[in-house]
Amino acid sequence: MIASASRARATRQHAATIAATLAAAALTCSVAVPASAADEAPEPRLTFSITSNEAAHPSLAAGQEWVFDYEVRNDTGADLAVPADATVAIAFTFDFATDPPEATDCDLSLDGFGEADDGLSVYEWAMALPDTIPSGTVASCTIAYTPSAVDIASGGLWTMLQYRSTGGWAWDYSQWAIVTVDDVSPMPTVAADPASGLLSAEPGFWGPRWGGTFTYQWLRDGQAIAGATGATYAPVAADSGHDIAVAVTLPTQGVTKTSAAVPTALEPFTATSRPTVTGTTLAGKNLTARTGSWSPAPTFSYQWLRDGATIAGATSKIYTLTEADRGKTIKVRVTAAKSGYATVTKTSAGTYIPRVFASTPRPVVKGSAVVGATVRAATGTWKPTPTFGFRWLRDGKPISGATSKTYIVRKIDKGKKIKVQVIAQKSGYLTTVKTSSTRLVS
Repeated sequence: MIASASRARATRQHAATIAATLAAAALTCSVAVPASAADEAPEPRLTFSITSNEAAHPSLAAGQEWVFDYEVRNDTGADLAVPADATVAIAFTFDFATDPPEATDCDLSLDGFGEADDGLSVYEWAMALPDTIPSGTVASCTIAYTPSAVDIASGGLWTMLQYRSTGGWAWDYSQWAIVTVDDVSPMPTVAADPASGLLSAEPGFWGPRWGGTFTYQWLRDGQAIAGATGATYAPVAADSGHDIAVAVTLPTQGVTKTSAAVPTALEPFTATSRPTVTGTTLAGKNLTARTGSWSPAPTFSYQWLRDGATIAGATSKIYTLTEADRGKTIKVRVTAAKSGYATVTKTSAGTYIPRVFASTPRPVVKGSAVVGATVRAATGTWKPTPTFGFRWLRDGKPISGATSKTYIVRKIDKGKKIKVQVIAQKSGYLTTVKTSSTRLVS
């Protein structure tokens, strides 16, 4: 039954994968699309067909009556026995606000009504099967429907003929027919961005999606491309000279459709460069990606990395360092894309972002600042403990050779101001310089 949308979603996972290729024309109907289960279909082995009056209509438009003929045949040449509860059913989506589809020679199923998508509803009809099916036509039905503007806005008409060997929505094999409006494809298509060369999958018209979400797998010469499972795909050098297609799956229908292949003949860039990183390696400061020279000029995209892992949201040319980057190595991965050219990705050398000392006290000059006396630099307590270097200054200028912790005050210093700079260094940490206050030499 169709009355429960949740039940419909769950049971459509039993639907088999579409195995035939629909015509790529804007108007598509009378399409034999047996499910993959038909390859190992249980008895009875019946032949399904759906035909329509599409020849009478140049395109699908509101207000034009469409007539679908459904037929079930036994083409084996012998009688076939069927399970007692086996049935054949027809499903059809339509705009409930307009006149519903009218059926001849088949019965509307009890509770055979439910919600579809895009404001549409769905009816189900049953076609009775005898216990023993003689050779020839078993059952037939005709459904007439005049689509509304809502049907047109949804992209087209959808109907299905299905065989069930057991009750409920678990079917064994089915056939679908689709009629689409102009410029809407019943099959997925691949579109290329002329600027970036990026390929995009357009799912096309599917009929009711039952709340399902499309999944994607890109193919190279019919084989799955590892990791290429998004709605877009950037061709790489390995694709050159090969055909690229996309397989789109709607899990709630249990159906997979594959687009026509797109040939790729990609040129290599004649000049490429490894990116470099410039900037100040301090939290709060910016690093900038420099792409270098490329020919011809591509479109660049960026991904910043911290110790080899992607940094969430860091996809611009400029990256502002944070405290989380201290003690880490930062790189930028640059991807160059251009229509007709193989996409190239290059990664910069690493830029180490040093840690900073947790405690950096200002040094103090100890001792008497008189000629002949010895003064010394008191560094205070740094965390963690660094290695210190020293530089003594006279009136702000370095004193030649005065690079020890202590300094003997000279005659030339009399009347001058002296102070000391402490240079703290530790592996992995930012070299830090602190300067004392001045002392007047008397």
